[in-house]
Amino acid sequence: VDVAKTDMVAGIADGQGHVIAFVSWKHPAESVDVLALLRSLQAAGYVVEAVMESSGTYGDVLRHQLDSLGIRVFKVSGKRTHDAREIYDGVPSLHDAKCAAIIAKLHVDGISAPWPQMTDDKRNLKAALALMDLFQERYLQLVHRLESWLARYWPELPDIIDLTSASLMALLARIGGPHEVAAEPDKSRRLLRGMSHGLMDAAKIESVIAGAHASCGVPMLARARGPLGNRAGGAHRSACVQGREDESRSLGYRLPGASHGGHRWQIHGRGLHE
Repeated sequence: VDVAKTDMVAGIADGQGHVIAFVSWKHPAESVDVLALLRSLQAAGYVVEAVMESSGTYGDVLRHQLDSLGIRVFKVSGKRTHDAREIYDGVPSLHDAKCAAIIAKLHVDGISAPWPQMTDDKRNLKAALALMDLFQERYLQLVHRLESWLARYWPELPDIIDLTSASLMALLARIGGPHEVAAEPDKSRRLLRGMSHGLMDAAKIESVIAGAHASCGVPMLARARGPLGNRAGGAHRSACVQGREDESRSLGYRLPGASHGGHRWQIHGRGLHE
């Protein structure tokens, strides 16, 4: 099957990889007709196998439906298909029908690999990581916006505390800009000590307070304090989620129910590996 968002093409091939017929259809509207054709082949006694390229999520529905029919699904690397285009017929071109024929031939030649459905545990973990990635994206957006705001209102602060520091974000979100920090030095000190779990050097805390008094930044109007606090608070919340993600990526996951099969899933980068 040459997988696409809507215009799918399949080559029906025999056991030697010779394509007998091509079928093209609009997915998902006409996929039910293709599945009915496959059921009729099964009823006639044919062993039906499906081979697809691993092209994002476009083939997930078809793959699920094939699996529900008891049809084994295999996958072929898109690079393998691309590399075989000239070997197949001597022409360095690639179109939907030719792609389907090449996929069938690669499968017969043993180039494909079984492609079973993900377990529910693995799907849940991938969904959790996708949610964490959304928080990371939001976090980076907010940090960049904070940088531009601080360049205007409190340019000295990032030289004292790192821009991505949770302490800096909490200070801006809960206390405010340099005027508010200078007006509430004791509260600011307690917050910085608490957010750093007592690890922030006292001299650095005093530098923040002194910098608030002596900042050369543009005076912040009252209406600007709300957006600044909201951005800092949002970045702080996203940073907390991202911190959990970093920890999860460095540790092996013991998924719910994994003890039944003794599996341990290890997270590497953006992928999952058994």
